[in-house]
Amino acid sequence: LQVFTIDFQEEMSAFDYTLLHRQTLYVVQCIHYLQSLYVTNPGISPHVNGEVPKIILFGHSFGGVVSHMALVCT
Repeated sequence: LQVFTIDFQEEMSAFDYTLLHRQTLYVVQCIHYLQSLYVTNPGISPHVNGEVPKIILFGHSFGGVVSHMALVCT
């Protein structure tokens, strides 16, 4: 099990859609980067039928909104 975190330093994304959108795009980039790690380095984690392991997103408050928006964007 590997855990990765993102800390937006308490940015007030609840009050600014532009900030919320920027955070979402960053999370999407992070997801793509993590997926590329598993594809290019198969020794990191065992693959099942050549598939990349699942990524679980968890967010508190507006972090949950950002996580949901990141899934919708991809």
